[in-house]
Amino acid sequence: MSSMKTWIKLFAVMSALGASSLAADKTLIDYFLPTPIRGQLTAEAWGAPNVLPRDPRNGLEDSSMKQWCYWDGQIVKGPDGKYHMFASRWDQSKGHGGWGGSAAVHAVSDQPIGLT
Repeated sequence: MSSMKTWIKLFAVMSALGASSLAADKTLIDYFLPTPIRGQLTAEAWGAPNVLPRDPRNGLEDSSMKQWCYWDGQIVKGPDGKYHMFASRWDQSKGHGGWGGSAAVHAVSDQPIGLT
């Protein structure tokens, strides 16, 4: 089932149960949780100034930034009980504009935030 259909069903159930009135004090951002720090925060990682410092070990990334650029990571929990991330990867030497020649990659973990 697509994620859009899942959201529509969720909102329909919440409305039917009156949950939407219980959550009236919250905005969408109130439902986001911070990502745990797995390595250490650094301002030397790529990213816009408003997202630095950040932890380059909290996702799918070439921590050396010498081989690959990654984009588009989507995590789903599979019927095997494991978490699968699908993303795009391309040669770092081509910069961010190299995404047009990207390849699909797949990572698997027992935890939604990775192995280490």
